[in-house]
Amino acid sequence: TFQYMCIVFWVTTYFIMKKGNPLALIFLLGHSVFAIFLTITNLYYMGVFDHGYFVHNAALMGMIIEAVTLALIISYRIKLLQKSEMQYAKELAKQDEIKKMNEVLQFKIDEEVKKSREKDQMMFQQNKMASMGEMMGNIAHQWRQPLSVIDMTTLGIQTKLDLEKFNLDDKTSQKNFVKFLKKELEDIHQYTHYLTKTIDDFKNYFKPNKEKELTTLDIPIKKALMILKSSIVKERIEIQKEIQTNHSIEIYTYELMQVFVNIIKNSIDNFKEKGTLDPKIMISVVEEQDAFLIKICDNGGGIDETILPQIFDPYFSTKDDKHGTGIGLYMSKVLIEHYSTGSLTAKNSEEGICFEIYLYTSRHDET
Repeated sequence: TFQYMCIVFWVTTYFIMKKGNPLALIFLLGHSVFAIFLTITNLYYMGVFDHGYFVHNAALMGMIIEAVTLALIISYRIKLLQKSEMQYAKELAKQDEIKKMNEVLQFKIDEEVKKSREKDQMMFQQNKMASMGEMMGNIAHQWRQPLSVIDMTTLGIQTKLDLEKFNLDDKTSQKNFVKFLKKELEDIHQYTHYLTKTIDDFKNYFKPNKEKELTTLDIPIKKALMILKSSIVKERIEIQKEIQTNHSIEIYTYELMQVFVNIIKNSIDNFKEKGTLDPKIMISVVEEQDAFLIKICDNGGGIDETILPQIFDPYFSTKDDKHGTGIGLYMSKVLIEHYSTGSLTAKNSEEGICFEIYLYTSRHDET
């Protein structure tokens, strides 16, 4: 029975050894020695071998050899476990170090992003402040005519009263006077409403939007043209508009208006510098499959191809130091690409420069 058990044990150990366990071979050798020594002892008791110290104690020596073999195997396994634990501890320490490095890196990235946003906000305000003087000039120019009309209207009322053009004792004359007065007051109301709307638009130009608004793209275009109306009229610039969509989109209205102001003002300054004859600005809006495309083109001769890729860089300007800050187009690109989920590019056309704005956003049919 013992021999059968040994055979089964050897076969099992052999297959374990074939699966890549080197300790199985050592244990197989140790157990084989024990089995041989035990067999010698059995043969001694069966009378095959004569009495002798080795023969008499062969089984004991075999047990000792097998025990030593097991002790060596157990000791080796303990060392392997200790080594594995050390490697696991090192791996954990390495993972902790990597985690800390990632946290530090993420902190640095967040800090840089924060600094970049603060820088953009500072440059954005700088761009607004740089244009504030010209905007105030536009306000004064656009207020001059309505204020003059209001002044003339009140003067006309006063003159008619002084000259007694109406006989207030006569009922018919009273009715005519009231009719005349209502008409003059209505004109004054319309002009004061225009003044209020003008100042509101200029005020909103310097106040950023906090939330998106659902509107059509012709609204910020009209507001931008109103802001620059005096310059457009003064330089005798022809504005051509082609709005091919009546869909509304969610946008930061006044931020987009600022982009239009920057681009159109860039064309106006270019016209003045080059003395362009019959200056024109063409504005078109078309709706594509998943975006709105806004084009603002002029006939001002374009921009040198060697510097065209740099026009959106901060503080880069094609104008002289007195008239250019190099911030307007940079901030326009930031507003479109970082805040409005779109893209802003520029390329030369046959007649001048053409800015293309893609807005990728949700659209809604007008109700």
